[in-house]
Amino acid sequence: MNVRLIRSALILALLGSVLGGCVWKSDFEALQEKQRNTYEELLDARDKNNELQASNAALQGDLEKTKLELQKKIARLEETLTEQQRESTDRLKKLKTDLEEAKRTGSEQLAALQSEYDAAKTEAAEQIAETETELAAAREAAEAAKKKVEEISGTYEQLVGNLESEIKDKSVRISRLKNELKIDLVDKILFDSGSATVNARGRAVLKKVSDALKQIQDRQIVVEGHTDDRPIKAGPLAKIYPTNWELSAARAVAVVRLLQEFGVKPGRMAAAGYGPYQPLASNKSAEGRSANRRIEILLQPIRIREGLKE
Repeated sequence: MNVRLIRSALILALLGSVLGGCVWKSDFEALQEKQRNTYEELLDARDKNNELQASNAALQGDLEKTKLELQKKIARLEETLTEQQRESTDRLKKLKTDLEEAKRTGSEQLAALQSEYDAAKTEAAEQIAETETELAAAREAAEAAKKKVEEISGTYEQLVGNLESEIKDKSVRISRLKNELKIDLVDKILFDSGSATVNARGRAVLKKVSDALKQIQDRQIVVEGHTDDRPIKAGPLAKIYPTNWELSAARAVAVVRLLQEFGVKPGRMAAAGYGPYQPLASNKSAEGRSANRRIEILLQPIRIREGLKE
């Protein structure tokens, strides 16, 4: 009897140990999976941070290049001005000496020297004034260029901060193109399938975008709609949007209207639909088609038509 009890106890203990080991193994595997996911998220965040740092470095590089070019121009103009002043001073000194000598000796050249002296003095003053005007314009241009690039840089940083979560999940991409900013938004965060009405999530995202765009005063905002190459199927939707061109244009206009609602000045905005004709990737894969279905918001220097200038 006691032997049976001991044997049963040993079996139960062994069974408990095995079962406990299974539970421990399951917990360990779950922990490993969590660690793998965390590590992948860390790598993704690091890549995104590197991408943003590279873009910002390019932005700062543009600023430094612009500053350097204008500084060189200012230095050249300052050197020219100094040389003009030196040459004018030397020439006027010589003419003044000749004029005084002619007055002393009663030379017949007195009138001619007086005329030459007056003309040289006027010419020197005009040259110096012209160079000083050009120098002032160059300094003003340097300051204006610095402010514009810093403004774009500030807008870029604000957009990155406002859209941090959307950038992290790759729904939004912000890039710097020379003197422009481009915001790419995948269509699924703005619109439901086949719709040109901005959904609730899209409104929240565009509100964040508008908060940054309202700070920019000297940029034109162009909203572009893009689609994949899958034709719109016959049915109620095709009656509203016969092709992707109409759908992309309607979506671009919807974004512009919402930005206006959020306080962005309408006179600074334009909408355009490109349909499937400017793809970012091949439409042969689902990933490529997803990348092509997008809204792009471009911040460009304002271009005023000659006939509309005040």
